[in-house]
Amino acid sequence: MKFRRIVRRIILGPEDLTWGAKAFHAVIFAFVALILAVLGLAEYSTRPAFCNSCHIMEPYYVSWSTSSHNEVPCVDCHYPPDIRGTVWVKYQALSQLAKYVTRTYGTKPYAEIEDASCLRAGCHDTRLLSGEVEYHEHVVFDHTPHLAEMRRQKRLRCTSCHSQMAIGDHMSATKETCFLCHFKNLEHEAEKDISRCTLCHTQTPETVELDGFKFEHAAYAGRGIRCQKCHGTMAVGDGRVEKSKCLNCHAEPDRLEFYSQEIVLHRRHVTEHNLSCGHCHADILHERRATQRAFDASCSSCHSQMHSAPQLLYAGRGGIGVPDMPSHMFFMSVDCTGCHFSHTRPDKRASFAGQTLATTEAACVGCHDSDAKGLMADWVASVDEMLELLGKKIRLTDKIYSRARGRNIPQKTWEEATQAYEAAHHNYSLVLYGHGVHNVEYAMALLERSEEDCDTVAKLLQ
Repeated sequence: MKFRRIVRRIILGPEDLTWGAKAFHAVIFAFVALILAVLGLAEYSTRPAFCNSCHIMEPYYVSWSTSSHNEVPCVDCHYPPDIRGTVWVKYQALSQLAKYVTRTYGTKPYAEIEDASCLRAGCHDTRLLSGEVEYHEHVVFDHTPHLAEMRRQKRLRCTSCHSQMAIGDHMSATKETCFLCHFKNLEHEAEKDISRCTLCHTQTPETVELDGFKFEHAAYAGRGIRCQKCHGTMAVGDGRVEKSKCLNCHAEPDRLEFYSQEIVLHRRHVTEHNLSCGHCHADILHERRATQRAFDASCSSCHSQMHSAPQLLYAGRGGIGVPDMPSHMFFMSVDCTGCHFSHTRPDKRASFAGQTLATTEAACVGCHDSDAKGLMADWVASVDEMLELLGKKIRLTDKIYSRARGRNIPQKTWEEATQAYEAAHHNYSLVLYGHGVHNVEYAMALLERSEEDCDTVAKLLQ
């Protein structure tokens, strides 16, 4: 009874107060209690145990608890360091809690970690000044050029390489991300430079013993012999992004119209929303393969993607800014041998020199009668004439784009010009290497769009 009387006095005040004063006293007490409860909840919500109270967070909690960051509270990374950002994230956290209680939450939790959280004082604030560090045995890495400079015309973030990938590796750097950037799409010499072995492997063991044979690296490296002479192709996979990957996050099929716009996609997903590369790209493996006999290699070891352009053109896809236009013969399931059936070497040399199937006008006449005579030659002449004219414009556009590099051009204008420049080259090259005769209608549409993009570059940069 005495305890109950004490509690009553705390809430309502002294017994000699009027009922109105007691009611006011109770409201004040309730308000103070509510404030203390909110502050207590806010404090408790900053603890990792609170995050683990939602069962969908359990794998991430386990990953964090076994990682090198297990002494760092979740909020130190997930909350931006500025106060306004912290208040906003608190609101988001309470919203997530409400969704969990009402069972309206999603099953794929996703969080964005700002670079400022990683580089805050007391954490990794000196990372950009640390220079080269040893990432793996004989492999060095430097954070400064990757974060302070553009990489492949893209601005990277800390989470571009450090991401939640596996239990026990919470926010660790994955080798697959390195391989993806350094080995994907190396068509041009300037791009091949980033796949140089010595770029990462600055230190190699002096002597290597393999199957009883001792190899001295120094004796060969000093003579400028390429590592691939002995190690062969060390990258497996193309790191492509399947369209179906987009639908994992975006339910609207209309979003797929941006699928071919590489610069826009990377700016929105990597630079603006801290998405890691592995969310979209398939892995590229980089590893030493088991010793194999010379003839075990497939044709693709030397001859890779030899017919990708003709295949894309025939199927009427692969262009930028042009709707798909499959060839009529593609719709009828006419394969390559429907037109290519003439042997280039009808004599005995074929058994040694190989055999290639070519096409002649007889293929057209065989299906379309005499009305098809001269049709293929007309198609070839028309496409070649337009390719020649557009080639001159492409070279002029190259000069305009190259001269503009040293000028002070607004970032948005430069991105628009770069997007148009790359699209112009892409469509032109698709017709050039795909041979427009495989799909004349689509080829002409691609060349016309390429010309429009060249005009856009000139308009933006001149």
